[in-house]
Amino acid sequence: MAYVSNPIRKGFYPDPSLCRVGNTYYCVHSSFGCAPGIPVFRSQNLVEWEQIGHALVREDQLRLKGAEISGGIYAPTIRYHKGIFYITATNVTIGHSFYITAEKAEGPWSDPWDLKNAPGIDPSLYFEGEKCYYIGQRQKAEAAYFGDCEIWIQELNLTNHQLTGKPAVLWDGAMKQCRWPEGPHLYRRGDYYYLLIAEGGTEYHHSISVARSHRLFGPYESCPDNPVFTHRHLGHRCPIQNVGHGDFVDTPSGDWYI
Repeated sequence: MAYVSNPIRKGFYPDPSLCRVGNTYYCVHSSFGCAPGIPVFRSQNLVEWEQIGHALVREDQLRLKGAEISGGIYAPTIRYHKGIFYITATNVTIGHSFYITAEKAEGPWSDPWDLKNAPGIDPSLYFEGEKCYYIGQRQKAEAAYFGDCEIWIQELNLTNHQLTGKPAVLWDGAMKQCRWPEGPHLYRRGDYYYLLIAEGGTEYHHSISVARSHRLFGPYESCPDNPVFTHRHLGHRCPIQNVGHGDFVDTPSGDWYI
């Protein structure tokens, strides 16, 4: 058994998202204004990780003209469905989200399919039956303050690469007047759908919260123990701080990790 020592990877590996295919795990990270974009890692035990490439390596894939270091690619999500890997992310420099596909996680990855009618950041994909759903974050139509946002969902047609049907709002976070609910991921477990998000802002007050519903489109009820994960109460001397973005994954034996 591998010994776990946090942080598992030291350095510039923010906003992790991961998925499992058989006995192998794959993980991706934000790359912001750096090139190449979206590093891709592989592991057999969730502790020892090997970088196997980048998802965005060509200039026509990684459009960073004019990007500052905090611009570019935000919070990618990696998923695997019926033999295909999917990564969806936001390029804040060009102002919208996109998704790419590959038969192997090490690539080559497709050119981006742009989703220009998908406002906000930090998209995720959820597959159920023959349908794919896009889950994102966006500012409320009548936002009361900076960071007054909501999590929303809409079906994604993978044939014409466009959102279809009407969007629905799922949740606006666990805390009263929550700031920056973002980084949503959706899962099905038993009779419930679970919605995992980051909230509190990408800084000292960052946290992870969760809500659940019997129905895909809600309503979602907040976990009474939210936030389920944060370091903000540990003080500025804590060796690991500002944690918030997370993603669940299960092992072949049925254990769950984040």
